Amino acid sequence: MRLIAHRGNRWGAEKDLENRPEYIEQAIDQGFDVEIDLRVGENGACFLGHDDENIEIDFKWILDNSQYLWIHCKNLDALFALHERSDLNYFWHQRDDFTLTSQGIIWTYPNKRVTSKSVIVCHSLAKCQEHVLRDSVQPYGICSDYVGLIE
Repeated sequence: MRLIAHRGNRWGAEKDLENRPEYIEQAIDQGFDVEIDLRVGENGACFLGHDDENIEIDFKWILDNSQYLWIHCKNLDALFALHERSDLNYFWHQRDDFTLTSQGIIWTYPNKRVTSKSVIVCHSLAKCQEHVLRDSVQPYGICSDYVGLIE
């Protein structure tokens, strides 16, 4: 099962660190995949940040880390910039029960039914553990701020 550090978080939310390249790289170095929030500006510049264009990054950084990244496109320009990239795993969602990533994995909103091709999004360690115990099928992965605590 893939453990996906939400914005780089592993042991709880760290608002001042999340979506920062060095924080994401730490999570990758510790063996986790990472969900990142990507925005692309009208000029093609790439930014990491959940609510704003906080941290400008070079697209090469995304390519260099692509095998570990789950790219949440936060605006239409990001989705359009990636839409023909078969080498990247990206998706768009807001509050949909399910969305399909570009790699064919089902990104699953909290407390929804899962399959063996689902990534469960959990907002707390208790919810992650509840999902694992409740669901008879093992999900493809779990995305949470607490993946470092999942056994």
